[in-house]
Amino acid sequence: RDELGQASMFAAPAGVAVVPPAGGGAANGAAAYVCDSGNHALRRLERRLPTRVRVSVSATDASIFDASRTSEPGSSIPSAMTHARRDAVMDEYGYYSVNGPPNNETTHLSDTLTYRGETHDATMCLYPGQEYFFHFKGALRAVVADESLFVAKNVTARNAYVAWEGFSVDDERSENVKLRGGGCTDPRAPNFDAWADREDGSCVPGVSVRITVASLGDFGVYQIEGPGVYYTEEVAPRVSENVEDDVHELVFAAYPQAAYTVQLHGALSAVVADAPGQVTNFTYLNHTSRNANSHRIEMFRPAGAGCTKSAFINYSPFATSDDGTCVLGSFLRVDSAATRVDSSNANVTADDWYEWGVVNALQPLLLGGQAVLTPVLFTAANVTAQQTVYVSPGRFPVRVFGDARATFTKVSEAGSEVLLSVDGTDASLRVDEHGFNSTLGNALAYLTVLGKDDELLDEGANSDSMVMGVDADAAVSGLVVANLSASAVANARNDLVSDGARGAWDFLALVWQANPLRLKLDYLAKVTFPYDVAKLPTRKGNEETVAVRASDLTASDWRVIPGAVFDAAAEKVTVRVDYFS
Repeated sequence: RDELGQASMFAAPAGVAVVPPAGGGAANGAAAYVCDSGNHALRRLERRLPTRVRVSVSATDASIFDASRTSEPGSSIPSAMTHARRDAVMDEYGYYSVNGPPNNETTHLSDTLTYRGETHDATMCLYPGQEYFFHFKGALRAVVADESLFVAKNVTARNAYVAWEGFSVDDERSENVKLRGGGCTDPRAPNFDAWADREDGSCVPGVSVRITVASLGDFGVYQIEGPGVYYTEEVAPRVSENVEDDVHELVFAAYPQAAYTVQLHGALSAVVADAPGQVTNFTYLNHTSRNANSHRIEMFRPAGAGCTKSAFINYSPFATSDDGTCVLGSFLRVDSAATRVDSSNANVTADDWYEWGVVNALQPLLLGGQAVLTPVLFTAANVTAQQTVYVSPGRFPVRVFGDARATFTKVSEAGSEVLLSVDGTDASLRVDEHGFNSTLGNALAYLTVLGKDDELLDEGANSDSMVMGVDADAAVSGLVVANLSASAVANARNDLVSDGARGAWDFLALVWQANPLRLKLDYLAKVTFPYDVAKLPTRKGNEETVAVRASDLTASDWRVIPGAVFDAAAEKVTVRVDYFS
């Protein structure tokens, strides 16, 4: 994931290239490009030096707490109590907090001011390009600015990040702040940085999208959400046909072909389209409803390069050119049923909120976490349901509540193949994502839908196993046998042979290398490959034989593969892996 410092994470990084800064040395601007093979992405690492920022907060004695003022008109409270000095009526003047990325791990500060005139000054290191959240509440004076400005005694309301004063216990201010620095200064770009004080060439081309919403009845709410934008608002009720509608218009810069979601609730009309003056003139959504109980959620992808082939699951009617990203989907038939059979008892009642059962399947979070199929709620016993869905390749969590069951069958010209059967009454499946007992009591299973490349790789073997080797029955082609060099063998022996608590190890020079290397599967595959029985027994005996894996032939990061099964008669070893090393 993309984050700051130790919170950033890679999936099977396969290589790195370092680009020094333009001016040389160790200044800002040095970058490294990492081939993050597990994410199919080239990721950029930047070395950024932090900036010292001071947060100065002081408790004020606002004039509204002056006891000499008279009481409010019509108030029965004496003026001395209404406008008492702050420290006479309150234990605290106010509160403040600072929270930074990621998840408050690098920057977190909070405290309370308890007496008039109390001042807190804190200096912290903040990183360019990162967003920080400041919150102040109460009768406070708060200033956030670069430490250098405080030292030079040159802090003003114009050069401070935050300059605010509250006059009562109810006053508060929350603000997101980025450090000033290089960034995109073009407001037409979707990555426009309002805090950037100079252009650094990072602007990306965007699409200007306009949303027009008008009230058509007593109630209407809309929401737009996507990369770089989140906005929600309520339109005013339309009191009569003769009164002009409450019309809202929002224009924003969108990333081409990124996913944006529009929610429309109530009696309103909405048009989402390209703003005038662009190369494209698409209308992405045109909606009208006079029903206050109407609800609609739509996803659209603004104009840009994408998949232009309608037969593929990620086809976009607004793709202006094909970028080679088309993904072939699969048709699944989902048969589900409420399994309880108790027709003799007319007083049978539902178990919980899910009544007689619920079946639901979701996309992976990286794809938005949307429902793969319409959730099925069984409101009576002995009821069946069937859906046909078109899904992308991937691994999907399936949750079944109550006494329900579901079977997912892949349907194609070649025939039908059952991919998964889930029974909600199976106690062994009532666990959460981490293997603990589910607090909701639902059954959890995972549906794996192979893509075209995965199916070709798996050709000739069943869905959870394959044979690697050079024989005629090998299902994976392109397998090579690699022999370690003499120096690599020596290094491996130094790593693996020990007189300590681990005992002595023998490391065989013959290794198997899968091609393509570092291929990651969406499931645990059973992999079988030959081994040389003549080179056994080891010094510890055959029963101590293990299979190890490493990233490359130096075996510097070797790890034992647990659960390897050695068949001496067949001279083959079988392991379960989801990653080829």
